[in-house]
Amino acid sequence: MTNADPLVSLSDRLQSLVERASPHVVRVEGRGRSASSGVAWSSDGLVVAAHHTVERDEEIGIGLPSGESTTAEILGRDPTTDLAVLRVKSGALPPVEWGAPALAAGALVVSVSRPGRAPRAALGIVARAAGEWRAPTGGKLDR
Repeated sequence: MTNADPLVSLSDRLQSLVERASPHVVRVEGRGRSASSGVAWSSDGLVVAAHHTVERDEEIGIGLPSGESTTAEILGRDPTTDLAVLRVKSGALPPVEWGAPALAAGALVVSVSRPGRAPRAALGIVARAAGEWRAPTGGKLDR
């Protein structure tokens, strides 16, 4: 049975997207009191996070989707694109399944983070999607 109300239908779909994404998002405790989030990139424990949120190189805490905690080590950083690659010491994580969405300005997007034990979601609109992207620090990423 489907609900004919388009807003309820949209809400249900967004909730489903968050539920599917949550197992691939970890909490990264790499600076003072405030945690950030990272994405499980590969099944061997690689996590991608924002460089500016990982201030130290050792004893980086990782909050797993299961509620357990572990640590990670920094494998690499690129301050120009604000990316850091970590390896979770406890091993495997379920990597996110990457697709190739055809994003365009005006498309709805959902972001999922894990600043605490539970996931947090936000709904946004793509403002611009074209060509390469240049970070404020000078780094450049291809489309």
